[in-house]
Amino acid sequence: LGVSLDEETSEVGPFVEKHALNYPVLVSQGHPPAGYRLPGIPTAFLVSREGEIKRRYFGPQTYETFARDLDALLAAEPPSMLK
Repeated sequence: LGVSLDEETSEVGPFVEKHALNYPVLVSQGHPPAGYRLPGIPTAFLVSREGEIKRRYFGPQTYETFARDLDALLAAEPPSMLK
């Protein structure tokens, strides 16, 4: 999930298309979502299957960093059983 802090929402769609983003982008119109501390941009979060923030990333990160941390999280957390 991406979060746009742009106040001008008309710019978000073209940005998503230009960069071929393959994930949803929330438009928050200048205000970060409640509960998320954003000390700067870019900020990224690794979120568990249960919606818990497991890791925060401040500043640009590499694909390898995200892949390593995601692999570790998936190995540590077996999928929840559907009820």
